[in-house]
Amino acid sequence: MASNYLVLNNFSKSGQVRLSRALFESIAEEAINEVKMASPAARKNKGLFKAQGPAKVAFRKDGKVDISLDVSLSKTAPVKDVCMRIQESVASAVQMMCETVPFSIKVRVTSLT
Repeated sequence: MASNYLVLNNFSKSGQVRLSRALFESIAEEAINEVKMASPAARKNKGLFKAQGPAKVAFRKDGKVDISLDVSLSKTAPVKDVCMRIQESVASAVQMMCETVPFSIKVRVTSLT
């Protein structure tokens, strides 16, 4: 079963620091909103009570975080450049807010608006 938290090694005897999957998802969604000509893809209903958002986060056993993003781009957007800016924006936001968490970011364009 997949864990919903990433435990950081802060080498403190006071307790543990845990970062939730929802934290990474919200950071990624906000970072996508900062990029011109891009927006997070619409949420998909995945059952009666669950909605799947545009950001999906998976924690590996080795402590790395995989972030997969579904985005919607403007029809006039240069796809390669905008996707690169999305990756840079998300990477910068994750590094700034979570410090030393190693991660990978995959961007998938799901629609053009």
